[in-house]
Amino acid sequence: MAIMSKIYLQVKDVLDNNIDPIDDKISEEYLAGDEDTISVVRETYISEFEKASSLIKDFLKQKDYQKILDLVHRIKGVSLYIGSKILYDISSYICDCIRKSIPCDLEIEMITSLNDIVLQKLEERISWKVY
Repeated sequence: MAIMSKIYLQVKDVLDNNIDPIDDKISEEYLAGDEDTISVVRETYISEFEKASSLIKDFLKQKDYQKILDLVHRIKGVSLYIGSKILYDISSYICDCIRKSIPCDLEIEMITSLNDIVLQKLEERISWKVY
């Protein structure tokens, strides 16, 4: 499946090469360039999803794909607002696979690592704003 290969390679590239998964232009586009709103959305993402990676790993061990779907769907819903197209893409892929009962454990594992990097990059951006 071509789309999977593209998503897999993009996420692998981010993970292996420490590429920033956040594109500030995407946040600006989705939030009409309102820097205050962008900051609030990013801070909210950090507080809401700082434990998401460990939760997803636990759900995966339990093979509780419904809980994974619920959490990943929430991540997908906000990913473009925080500026991460790659997080949106892999979240969408995982949600589709789970709904269709297509195995995607590797991608589920990958999203936990990607989420950790997204959180780190968002925290860096927030600390840049503090004077």
